[in-house]
Amino acid sequence: MVKIMVKKLSKSAFPFIKIIFTFFGMKTLSRRYSLGMKLEELQRFLEQHEKCLILYARQWCNTPDDVVQEALMELVRKQLDPMQNTAWVYTVVRNKAVSVARRSTKQKPMGGQDCEPWFEPNTGDAIDAHAAQLHLQGLDEPIREVLVLKLWSELSFEEIAPLAQCSKSEAHRRYQQGLELLRKKMGLL
Repeated sequence: MVKIMVKKLSKSAFPFIKIIFTFFGMKTLSRRYSLGMKLEELQRFLEQHEKCLILYARQWCNTPDDVVQEALMELVRKQLDPMQNTAWVYTVVRNKAVSVARRSTKQKPMGGQDCEPWFEPNTGDAIDAHAAQLHLQGLDEPIREVLVLKLWSELSFEEIAPLAQCSKSEAHRRYQQGLELLRKKMGLL
């Protein structure tokens, strides 16, 4: 299995949020944001979705960490339960990533040669991580979006449909089509 790569020490959202929660504690955050959520819920959400959210945002912009940080801060400000609002978080990440890509004249959506790798290469993998990234980037956006949401975020087609702005059956069709295209491109058929 190809692992999703996330920088460990960067100006990303996650070290920032984790430092705030660790250093200031829940009481300080509760006073500032009147949080209706528990620290454990947000930590569990981050453990489950942080890498997937970054990969999801990376489809549209080259600053996915910042985009995800903004979405998570919005989640905290709105006092939403992260586990009950997963689709909402993905929608906010997508909208913010698309906005960043539109605003920036320097952005090269989806990264060309100078783009950060999406996956950590692993010598034990059956497929080449760089080739997988290039083939995934080469897919049409609607198909790629559904593949990322299903494979890495492990969302159901029912959850994917509103994010991809299609029906449940259309999301399933895009998923099947994407898998087929990737298999062909990578010579796995």
